[in-house]
Amino acid sequence: MSDSDSENIANIMERDSASPVGDLCASQIVMDDGREFLMVIVYISPNQKINDIIAFLHRRLLPYSHEGSMLLKDNLDKLPLLLAGDFNVNFARDNLLQLITFLQEKFSLHINNDPREATTRYGTAIDGVFTSLSQLSRTFLGYSYTLITSEQQLNNIF
Repeated sequence: MSDSDSENIANIMERDSASPVGDLCASQIVMDDGREFLMVIVYISPNQKINDIIAFLHRRLLPYSHEGSMLLKDNLDKLPLLLAGDFNVNFARDNLLQLITFLQEKFSLHINNDPREATTRYGTAIDGVFTSLSQLSRTFLGYSYTLITSEQQLNNIF
């Protein structure tokens, strides 16, 4: 990981602590074989508007979009990205298509969990996993966790 990459990740974590929309925690993961990916865990505060969530994610993850990489003259948009966490919006609702489409178009992220499957014991799908890792196995975060618990499981993802 370059000093520039470390600085970008530090900036993501530093700026987000003051946002009323939510928080992010990002870490660039380097595997033993040198492969890398960015893992971003998100918490969106309850009752946020979809447009505010989109603006929050766009500002915080801009260096990892194609447009951000072009502006910064780097290749951070080529770094595989996993975005997961508590979005506090029910992905099973039709109005969430705007958020899903935004993540696809700006960051090449695809929802990895079925938005029709509940991720909480209350029957809602407020937790989401989005990834640009095409081989990431189907998993979700929420009341029932499927966790990556070993480096072997991470190796199987790639």
